[in-house]
This record gives sequence, structure tokens and C-alpha cells, in this order.
Amino acid sequence: MVKMLLRLDKLTKDEIAIFALTTTKGSGFDETINAVLRYRSELGAKKPGIERKLFKKEFFEQYVLRIYRSDIDLGHTKLREGGKDFVKTKLQTLKDYADSTIRYLRATGIFTVLPHGQSLTLTKARLDEAKHLLGVLGIELSKNSSMEYSDYVQNYLGNPALPQLSLDNRATQDQTFNSIFKQVVKTNEGFAKQSLKTYEDAKTSNSRVNVIRGLENKITEIQIKYEALKISEDREGNSKQIENMFDDISNRNSEIVDRPLMYEWNTWRSMVLINDAINVQGNYHADADGNPVSTASGKISDILCEYKSFWLGVEVTLQGGMKQYEAEGESITRHIGKLQKAVLAEADNRPVFGLFIAEKINEEVVSHLFSVASRVSQFYEGKIRIAPLQRSSFIEMMKSVANSSDFSNKTFLNFFEEIFSDKHLQMG
Repeated sequence: MVKMLLRLDKLTKDEIAIFALTTTKGSGFDETINAVLRYRSELGAKKPGIERKLFKKEFFEQYVLRIYRSDIDLGHTKLREGGKDFVKTKLQTLKDYADSTIRYLRATGIFTVLPHGQSLTLTKARLDEAKHLLGVLGIELSKNSSMEYSDYVQNYLGNPALPQLSLDNRATQDQTFNSIFKQVVKTNEGFAKQSLKTYEDAKTSNSRVNVIRGLENKITEIQIKYEALKISEDREGNSKQIENMFDDISNRNSEIVDRPLMYEWNTWRSMVLINDAINVQGNYHADADGNPVSTASGKISDILCEYKSFWLGVEVTLQGGMKQYEAEGESITRHIGKLQKAVLAEADNRPVFGLFIAEKINEEVVSHLFSVASRVSQFYEGKIRIAPLQRSSFIEMMKSVANSSDFSNKTFLNFFEEIFSDKHLQMG
């Protein structure tokens, strides 16, 4: 995958499924690269829409037929669970493997998914590390392939020193640190200089690596702030792009990688676009390039917004029906309640609200949230006020704000105060 991405720059999920996962020998590498390039050229010549969709369907089916030709010729086409369409089943299996492959690769930190293009690429900040692995391991048959099984497991797989990573070497550690240091010092001189002192005082290899990872986390923060700045500079253009992204995410047949994560990330972008916030913090985990890797932990709100006149915790979900109530009902009230308690502990008198966004809000969730909002919680020191909002309504609100030059956080505050007024709560 490293070598393919160095040659092709990026790969879509479909390309990984059809081309990458079916390349089982290093000797077939160049043939695969040429196949990807031919596919992209032919696809680009088709008109967007139905023509391109039909081309992809036929191309993938023919490719699967060629890959499994020997099995088909020998009659080895029996499917589990009694399926009849061999090609369709194999194609779907390859796509499922592509999903898993992307998740595992992203976990290394060396690979990232470009959220705008939904394609896998190498993390720019870890490019040297990727090249080192390719140089150490390559794509040819391993010299360890002829080892006895027990020897292979204990002395190769069981050896934490193998394969040697780039940061296992002191010279490479210094080189990596200096490279990242130069990037961070431009925007956060104090943090960079403190990291330099900690690195110079470090006594062990692990300690030095931890300092490097800390600098990488700082680069992540810088990248996210840069993304937020780009959104703010073109509110109208980004409003349309965000709306289209939501449509793609809600479509189960789209090529979106990790739909729940992209839903959370796209909502963060929406809240950034709604201006006048002191800070909009997306609690999803991001890589060194600032791209989302995994959703927020189950202990905090997906997004935290600080305004001059109030605090707002945002929760999002793709769950629908009763599963939405079962999965989200208790957790969202707990998250906003904990936020409210933490704000009060800091002697901050700004009110705290929550916003729950879903494709379609389950009636049980609505009933639960307004029931909670109508009574005082002794544990969370007040009423837990969370407004449920269907995604389509949220988009309309976002577009309205994006096109308004006089929007302020007080307008937003009035929205919540009106919803949770005694009059509305009594009306149910």
C-alpha cells in the first residue's frame, strides 16, 4: 500500500477493493499500477451520473470475473448462506475487506483518509516513516518465509525489535524531531522550545519518541485551526459543500469511508461556519495532517462550542428508530449534564445547552429530552436542556446564518431560551 500510494498519490475504497487487495505478488505490482491508471482514464471519459455509475458496475464485475476465472471454470462457486450471484457476492466481500483495510491502515498513523475526496493517502507528516518501512521491508518475498513455524512466531513475530522502525534509530529520531520542531516553532514558539528542552534532557529512546508524538499532536491542532480558518473565509461556498457532504453521508450506497465519523466531522465544520463562537472544539480524534480518524469518546460531547453568552454541547448520530433512543437517550443527557456541572464548578454563570442532530429524530427521544428539561437535576445542578433537531432543519439554520451578516451568539441564545421557556415546556 505504501508503494502504491507513492506512485498513485491516493486510492478510493473501490480502487483498494478491486486492485490493491487482489494484488497478491510483488511481481504483479506494475501491472496493477497500469490497471488503476487505465481505469481512471476510462472513468474520467464518462459523463458524471448514470453513465459513470454503469461503467463502474460493468468494469468491476468483469474484473472480478477475470480474477476468479479458475474457480469459476472448476465450478468452485458455491456460496455460504445459499447465495446464487457469485460475482456480486465476491465484489461485496472485496469492498467489505477494503473497509477493514482502511481502518487498520489508518490506525498506524502512516495513512490518512482525505475527507473531502474520500480517498486513502499517506500522512504527509509521517511520509519519511512510510518510506523507511518500504525500504526495510519492500514488497518482495520475505527472507523469513522459509523459517520453521515455531521459530517464525517466537523469533520474528514475537520479537518487538522487528521490523526496525525509523524512530528506533537515534539519528532518525533527531532528524524527525528537528523537522517537526521547525514546523511547530513558526506558530507556537513557547511549546516548541519547551519540547526542545524536554527532548535534549530525555534519557531513553521511548522518552524522545514521546516528545516527538507530542509535537505531532501540536501539528494536528495547527492543521485543524487552519481548516477552521478556511471555512470561515468562504462561508457561502463551504455551506453548499457541507450540505452536499451530508447528503453523501446519508446515502448508504455512497463511497463515504466511516459514515458516523464523517457525520461528526461535517457537523463540526457546520458549527465552525456558524460564526461568533469563541471556540468550536471537535472532539473527534485526528491524525498529524488534521484529518479525522475516529469519533469522540463516549465520555464527552461530540462537539463543544463556547460562545460569549452561553456554552453548547453538540451530539450527532446516524442511528434511527428505537435504536436511536436506546443508544443515545441516556448518554446525551449525561454528556450535557457533566458539561453543565463542570462550567458551574469554574464559577462560570453562562447557561449550558445541548443540540442533538440526527437524520430523523425519534419521538421517544423528543419526549425524553423535553421531560428531562422540565425538571431540576440535583446531581447536575439544574435543568438539562437539549434541543433535538432534524438534520434538514439544522442545514436550513446553518445556511441562514451563513448568509447573515448580523448574526450574533445572542440570536442563538434566544433560540434556545425560547425552546426551553416555561410556556413551551408546559405545552409539551
